Amino acid sequence: MDAETGHKPQKVQVERPVLDAFKPGTRFHDAVDWYVFDKKLRLLALERIEVALRVDLSHRLGEKDPFSYLNKKTNM
Repeated sequence: MDAETGHKPQKVQVERPVLDAFKPGTRFHDAVDWYVFDKKLRLLALERIEVALRVDLSHRLGEKDPFSYLNKKTNM
């Protein structure tokens, strides 16, 4: 509400510049497919790194004590 008039302010239409130029025949569905492919690829790569880190951590803890995962005070 406008404090002076007590009315709702008029909507202002903002012109937005076109930020991208797309090739003819480009579909939003195609862009989504590429996004999903990229996401799956990244997850696969990250999953491999995560598994490698878990294996290394488990190996190092196991060297100190085979039951170190049960002991909260095990130091690396």
